[in-house]
Amino acid sequence: MEEPLKKLQSGSKHLTKERERSLKDYEVECEECDETTYVASYQKPIFCPICGRRVEAEEVENAE
Repeated sequence: MEEPLKKLQSGSKHLTKERERSLKDYEVECEECDETTYVASYQKPIFCPICGRRVEAEEVENAE
């Protein structure tokens, strides 16, 4: 049985699955500023963290 949703102090409900997600590493190659950056995020980034231009990010297995 799944445990009930917990309420935050603001009154909104907090989903339990949100806490179980983990950060993923993404490689962002921007053609506008000609930089390659690595970003750890829950969702796939859609903007360059340096210049703000839209980019296609790729998930990487090992970001060493």
